[in-house]
Amino acid sequence: MSPVKIDTAPMRLNRLKAENSEDAKLKKACQDFEAVFTTYMLKTMRSTVPQDNSGAFGNQRDIFNSMFDQTLSTEISRSRKPIGIGDALYRDLSKKIK
Repeated sequence: MSPVKIDTAPMRLNRLKAENSEDAKLKKACQDFEAVFTTYMLKTMRSTVPQDNSGAFGNQRDIFNSMFDQTLSTEISRSRKPIGIGDALYRDLSKKIK
């Protein structure tokens, strides 16, 4: 005889919290991937523009541009209207997990 499983409200609540926690982690990972992808895209686009690296501020400008691209990419991926790569990845992976 198999034991009877009793599913109480606290047990269901804990299960839902765990599912939501995993879901939130997956969504954040997808947003982070989109940010990394966008940073790479901006860096590649910026490399196609000829720049005058003469003068004393060439390295500082490169560091600033790199930091700016990373910040911009993070903000884009977490905005209300992201590029969509993270959302598509999330939809695909959440189907495979469940």
